[in-house]
Amino acid sequence: SCSSLRLPNSRTASRPRRIRRITTSANASIAVISMPRTSSAIIVTDPVSGTGKVAKVVKAAGSQTWAGTTMSTGANQSIATIAFTDTTKTLTLRVWSPDAGIPVRLKVENASDDKKTVETEATTTVANGWQTLSFNFANQAAGTDALNLATVYNKASVFFAFGTAGTGKTYYFDDL
Repeated sequence: SCSSLRLPNSRTASRPRRIRRITTSANASIAVISMPRTSSAIIVTDPVSGTGKVAKVVKAAGSQTWAGTTMSTGANQSIATIAFTDTTKTLTLRVWSPDAGIPVRLKVENASDDKKTVETEATTTVANGWQTLSFNFANQAAGTDALNLATVYNKASVFFAFGTAGTGKTYYFDDL
């Protein structure tokens, strides 16, 4: 099992909030939930360092353009509440991609009301290696709702190569 929630009491706009880190831990667990018929996701040992735990996602060949994975540590596929503020609207996610130049979409929503969502994207710049992407929710993805600071966001999903049908490629993520 893996993961622990890390919610520092204060962050500035220049220091994005870390929600949780996938790590080996005897007393905490994280689930990664694949969207049906779209992708598969499991927790594995980091294939690069050989230590620590990360999420492995395979975007199945022919899967939907929106194939993704939801992270969960609680009931109703929830995570700890993301405390967006006027000055804190960015989250980071460490990703490994086989290709540079692919869009990675991050969606946060209310675990009890799937109509309260916001989505944004970042693009990989590294092939076959780890990098940290920043997701600024003040700049929502076209066609999606704007960030509402009054909404409780406590669910997160990641979508690799968003907008492109799956080809069977493997991606990894850690450190949201």
